[in-house]
Amino acid sequence: MVLYRDQIDSVDSGRALFRIREYVISGTGNSQYYIFCSEIEQDLIYSSIFPLATAANRATCETDFILKDGVIYISRVVPDMELSEFTLDTGTGRDEQKFPTFGNIQLALETPCLLVTMYFGEKPTCDIALGADEVKIEVKAVGLNMKDYVIAMGNFESLKSSNESPGIISRVGENVTHLQSGDKVICLERGYYNTFLRSPVQECLKLDDDADLVEMATVGITHGTAIYALDYLAHLEANETLLIQVVTGGLGLAAIQYAKYVGAEIYATVGTQPKKDYLISECGIPANHISWPRTLEFKNDLLK
Repeated sequence: MVLYRDQIDSVDSGRALFRIREYVISGTGNSQYYIFCSEIEQDLIYSSIFPLATAANRATCETDFILKDGVIYISRVVPDMELSEFTLDTGTGRDEQKFPTFGNIQLALETPCLLVTMYFGEKPTCDIALGADEVKIEVKAVGLNMKDYVIAMGNFESLKSSNESPGIISRVGENVTHLQSGDKVICLERGYYNTFLRSPVQECLKLDDDADLVEMATVGITHGTAIYALDYLAHLEANETLLIQVVTGGLGLAAIQYAKYVGAEIYATVGTQPKKDYLISECGIPANHISWPRTLEFKNDLLK
């Protein structure tokens, strides 16, 4: 069977081969078949078909060939531009614009469970007058937590993602005296991801002038939870014993830092040897204070 140049050069040549193969299989049953595809000129017919026939008779699974400019090609996947464009189209019908076009933008999810429908839209509410006890923050980084993913997948009742947002104060309300424009802060105001954020001043903590705002985006929730649990609830004190489960996560590492700060004795559990090595080398926890929680010896190790 022969395909001429206009078919070989087209994207559909592979599909044409597939259709021909189906025809040959259906017409010949399980008998052996070969499909030779090339532009054949009368005076080159033998020189063209011979290398194809030789290749087809080798111990290989390849049975479809194209001879083009003296090179043998085999059929493979080719780009489907129409399908790619359809897949990339979110179907929101929104116009894309660069961020500087807007004063304040906010992350929104049009359809729960479809992460491709996430988009940033304008939110002008930050431009209205501040409350007396509010501040306006130019957000420089945002922490991403498991809760954000759960909300995006539609598995949580709240529509507000957790928001630990370090940034720089741009405006303050008339009753705010300990913060001023230009101060670095971290804010734990619940909401969406914004480029600017209005927040009650009580939910903001002033940072040092040399604080890395990107690093601080990982501090608010983990360290806040550790301090709340160990100080406010447990009243952890020096020389008391603390067992931390799943210790190499963000919360676990924050708990280690607080426990060491107050002088408590730390015991921990890990699931892998590399994590145990990390606790020994980086956190200074003795090897005999680290246990494997999924073994029968866990209780005995803990009570030693």
